[in-house]
Amino acid sequence: MSVAKQYSIKQTIFKQLLFLLPSFLAWSNLPANSQPVGSGVTNGVFNSFAPPFPYTDVNGIGTNQLNFSSPDFDPNFFKFDGTSFENVQVGQTFVLGTLSYKNGLGFVGGHTSELAVSSSSSTTTPFDFNQILTEQIRLELTPNFLLVDGVIFDATPEQQADILYFPNRPELGSFRIYENSTGTVEVLGRFGSLQLAGFGNAISGGFVDPTIDPIPTAPAVSVPESRNIAGLLAISIVGAASTLKRKLKPSQSTEKETTKVS
Repeated sequence: MSVAKQYSIKQTIFKQLLFLLPSFLAWSNLPANSQPVGSGVTNGVFNSFAPPFPYTDVNGIGTNQLNFSSPDFDPNFFKFDGTSFENVQVGQTFVLGTLSYKNGLGFVGGHTSELAVSSSSSTTTPFDFNQILTEQIRLELTPNFLLVDGVIFDATPEQQADILYFPNRPELGSFRIYENSTGTVEVLGRFGSLQLAGFGNAISGGFVDPTIDPIPTAPAVSVPESRNIAGLLAISIVGAASTLKRKLKPSQSTEKETTKVS
């Protein structure tokens, strides 16, 4: 190999080393135990809706707010508001956004939807942290009255609160939304592969509970005897006729307040 050709090869290698030098210096200045850090935004949409019985009006599938109602029913909705995040390390828990539910009027039982949360971020490394987390959410509409030993009791506000949780992750607990309220709670995730981490702070209209079970505490307020008899007759008729039940909220007229109709 000629001297000129050897010189040309060495010059090419030297130029390549100069090109890589800034990246090498940047990495060498990082602490030995440093993790990739990301900053970006999150968004969420509801991809489906499966109630225990059909609602007349359902809209918003594929958007961040899912509305469902029937004639003469107070409307209900799920809503997810994304957020921004800064300097989050891989594996660190951070706020994915807030999940809201308006506690209107609906059918007693389970309502299921699929929530897809996406994160778009830039990081200190070339790795791709644009991720999508898909989770089922379930809402249990609770009755407003309890039947204990043949006697009807008014449920406490905590017992009446509807129960929102992730059915595939029951160990993460639940968010409970008070009657006639719009409840909002933080949803937490872990940065990187974007894993669900649970509920964060309750912002308004409800409270976080470590379980997904109905609250079993004994009711404190009894219903007058005349209502006990009428209520028992109503329950017997409804139970024999159909499993379709409607949960009536205190915002409705007093004429409807004690019924669960078929």
